[in-house]
Amino acid sequence: MTRIWQWPSLVANLSLVFPLRVEIDHAAMRDELARLDEQLAFGPQSGPYHNGKWNRIGLVAPGGDPARTYPRPGERNQKTWLLEALPSVERIFDLFEGPVRAASISRMEPGAEVKWHRDVRQSADFEYVRLHLPIVTSPASTMVLAHHTKHLDAGKLWYGDFTFPHRVDNRSNAARLHIMFDVPSRPGLLDVFPDRFRRETLRRKAARRVATRMFDRWQASTPEGKRMEAQRAARAAALAHGREAASGAQAHGAGG
Repeated sequence: MTRIWQWPSLVANLSLVFPLRVEIDHAAMRDELARLDEQLAFGPQSGPYHNGKWNRIGLVAPGGDPARTYPRPGERNQKTWLLEALPSVERIFDLFEGPVRAASISRMEPGAEVKWHRDVRQSADFEYVRLHLPIVTSPASTMVLAHHTKHLDAGKLWYGDFTFPHRVDNRSNAARLHIMFDVPSRPGLLDVFPDRFRRETLRRKAARRVATRMFDRWQASTPEGKRMEAQRAARAAALAHGREAASGAQAHGAGG
C-alpha cells in the first residue's frame, strides 16, 4: 500500500537511496567480522520504532565503549577496540572528510521490523549523513524510503536521505548485518554521489517539506503515531539527563 507521504518524492522523480562511487573490499570485511564473531556482544538498539529484533554494537561510541549508543552532555564518541580489529572498515571511514560521528554494527534478526519514522538531520542537505555497508544480507531484507523499495546489496556503500519517512523489514530466515556510520556533510562528499543529486536539490527540499507535513500529521492523529512520538520524546528527555540505559530499555520494549 502506498502511503500519502510517499507521493511527493515520487511526483518529483527524486533519487533518495543509492550506492556511492566508492570501492569496497567486501570479502575482507566479511572475513574480519567472521573472526570476531564470538566476541560480538550485541545489545538492543534503542528507539521506539522497532519490534525488539534490532540489535547493535558500537565501532565509534561514547567513551570508546561498544555497549553504549548516546554520549552524555560534554562527552565525545571515540573508536572502540572492535574498530581496530576491522581495518578494512576503518579504511572506508578514512576516505571521508572530518571525523566519523558515530558507527556501529547493526544486526536485524529474522522477522525484524522497523516501522515508519523519519530522522531530523540525516541528509546531505544538513549536517551529517548516515551510510550503510551491508555485510550479510538477503533480497528479503528491504528498506522502504519515501517512494523507493530497495534491497541494499552487499559490496556497496549506500546513502539514504533518512529525513524522508522510511521503514525496514528483514523477512529472510537469517540475520542482516550492516555497518552503519555517520560522517559530516561536506562539499567533497558529493563527489562520490550520482551526478543527478545536485540537480535535484530544490525539488528534494520542496518534496521533503510536503512529505514531512503529511507524515507528522499522520503521526499526530493515529494511536500508533502518538505512542511512537511519546516514546521518542521520553527517550530524548532521558538522554538529556544522562540516563541512556533506562531510556534505551524503555524504547527497546516499545515495539513501535
